[in-house]
Amino acid sequence: MIRPRTIASILTYTAGSVIGSALQLAIVPQKPPGVRSPLLPPGPVIGVVWTVLFAMLGAARAKLHGHPREQRLVDALWLGCLSYPLYTDGMRNRPAAYAGNIATIVATAAIVARIRRVSPAAARLVLPVIPWVIFATIGIAAEPGRSVGNDD
Repeated sequence: MIRPRTIASILTYTAGSVIGSALQLAIVPQKPPGVRSPLLPPGPVIGVVWTVLFAMLGAARAKLHGHPREQRLVDALWLGCLSYPLYTDGMRNRPAAYAGNIATIVATAAIVARIRRVSPAAARLVLPVIPWVIFATIGIAAEPGRSVGNDD
């Protein structure tokens, strides 16, 4: 049986995904055909992936009930992921995007290592953020006419 706090955490974190998607749509200009990375899936698929990841973070937070420090680590990761469109200026600031991705990967790895001691199940729910962000970073770098140092 799913506990009410698990449902509340999942719904809260998933609502964050909806807010993040709305911010993304409001801030990020639509790219013309041929400019989008051939490695990245369409925008709606990316939104679904983040919705699932945020739900998993919510479930991880619920599994950490009684461990407020570890819950705050998951909260911080969620907020960092949620604010990505803002601190990258809608993906127009490539250095911020790459720095944010690297920071997210490192932070996620550290959080997984920390919460694994308390709840291996919660750690497994947080872990998928790492391969997704690695994939997204490679996809961003593969945009036509873009490279890590080329923002023209």
